[in-house]
Parts: sequence; structure tokens; C-alpha cells
Amino acid sequence: MKSRVDTLTQEVSSGLKSDIARSLSGDLSRINHLQTRLAQLDTYDQNIATVEGRLSGMQAATETIQNLLSSLAPTFLSEANSASPETLALRVSAANEDFNTVIRALNTEVAGKFVFAGARTDVKPLSSRDDIQSALLTEVAGLTTMDDILAAVDNWFDGPAGSGGFMDTAYHGSASPIGQVPVTDTQLAGNGATSSSAAFRDVLKGFAIISLVAAAPGTYSIDETRDLLQGAAERLHSGNFALTNLRADIGVSEQAVARAKTQNTSERATLTINRGAIISADPYETALALKEAETGMQNIFALTARLSKLKLTDYL
Repeated sequence: MKSRVDTLTQEVSSGLKSDIARSLSGDLSRINHLQTRLAQLDTYDQNIATVEGRLSGMQAATETIQNLLSSLAPTFLSEANSASPETLALRVSAANEDFNTVIRALNTEVAGKFVFAGARTDVKPLSSRDDIQSALLTEVAGLTTMDDILAAVDNWFDGPAGSGGFMDTAYHGSASPIGQVPVTDTQLAGNGATSSSAAFRDVLKGFAIISLVAAAPGTYSIDETRDLLQGAAERLHSGNFALTNLRADIGVSEQAVARAKTQNTSERATLTINRGAIISADPYETALALKEAETGMQNIFALTARLSKLKLTDYL
């Protein structure tokens, strides 16, 4: 009887049946299915949280870069051939500092993972501005025409791994994008953009050309400077357009993840209700049974107490 009281007390306290297998007559198939499915949803929720953070970091980084380009590209396009040397010098100095901001954005880290490093999320993908500038100064050394300098910058950034350019000396992430992860039974989510993606390379080309001008004041005539800045502006403009498309792609991925999250939340609620119907103890019935068991135990105690007071002479 005491064991019965203890069991019922536990059920009243926890709200759960103490012996689920017994309550189901040993048929645990349904509860096992529900538990397995809830565990799968836990995995999807973890994947969603990871992808959400990654996509949010990517979106914030590209927004930072676009905010710079939205004013910088038009400014250089309009002023490269008309502004005074003094104004251009100020523009170049400011844009060279913005180059650092772009690199920091492309080295964005979320939860200890670099979001633009491809599959090598533990490696900071881009070298510093000064390292890129130094490599390009070596690359263009001895070139005398601005067209040759612009072509050398393009070739350095566009060359494949093994050519001694950007992919070998400045980009340290993986050439392979990070894989998408399952967020529902039928849906994968993620975005594979890296710091070496074409959209970012166009942006980096533009800033790198400006950085070359900033690194060698007085090396180029005003006309040569204008030609270089015009080339930089064209690449910045092209990169800005490409970034708009990239941000749209990231946004589509974010919407897909949000829909998956809503779908999984709805399914989890239904499964939790069904699971509760199986493992939950009825509070009214359990309380009533506990009261009856406690009354029965009290009667046993009372009877035992009375019997313990009986004497042989009383019985005789």
C-alpha cells in the first residue's frame, strides 16, 4: 500500500505516469515514434539556429560593404576625371581606410566560425589590406601604362589557385563552399558565398587599385591617377551590382529557413500534445486514487494499532 501511495504521489507531483509501458499494455511503438520524431526536430532546430546565424552574419557584412559602395562608386565615377588633385587625394585616403572595413566585413565571424571561408570555417579567409597592397605593388612593379597596371590587378585577383595570385596569397579559406544542412525532411538551407566569390573580387579589385594609388603618392601623374581611379570606380560599380544579387540570394535563403522554422514549430506543438496525452497522468483521477490509497493506508495503521493493544486475557 505504501508503494502505491508513493507512486501516486510522484504522479501528482510530476504530472506524468510512473509506468508508461504498463499504461500502454507494453505497446511502446507510438510513444517511441513520437520521441524519435521530436529528436529529429531537435536536430533540425539546431541546424536552423546555425544557418540563421550564418546567414544573418553574411547579410550584415554585405550590407556594410554596400553602404560604402553606394556613395563611393558614384563619387569616383563622377570625380575621377574632374575633381582637383587635392580632392582626389582626400578621396583616395578615405577609401583606402574603407578597404580595411571591407576586409573586416569579409572576415566576419559568427559563433567562432568565419562565414565567408567556405568549408574551412576555422580559418580567417582574407589577408590584411597591407598584405594585399604589398603583393600588388610587387605585381605591378615595372609596368608603365595604366592599362597594364589595371590588367595586372585583374589577372592577380582572377587567376586560379596555383597561379600565385589572390587565391594563393590573400584568400585562405576553402575553394569549396560550405555544404547546406537539412532544416526539414525535404529541405536543405545555406548559402555558399565566400570571400573569393566573383562579386567580392570585383569590390576588392576596386579598393586594391585605390590602395596602390595611396601607397605611392607622387608616383603617378594626375592623368595617370585619374585613369587608375576611373578603373577602380568601374570595378566598384560592377561589384556593387553583383552584391545586390548576392544579398537577394541570401535573403531568399533566410526566408526559406524562416518557413522551415515555422513548419517545424507547428509540428513540434502537435507532437508534444500527442506525447502529453500518452504520458501525462490525469490530475483528477490520480488525486482521487491517492486520497483513496492514503485512506486505506491510514485504516491499516489504525487496525494494526488496535491489534497491538490486545491481550490474551482480553481475547479469552
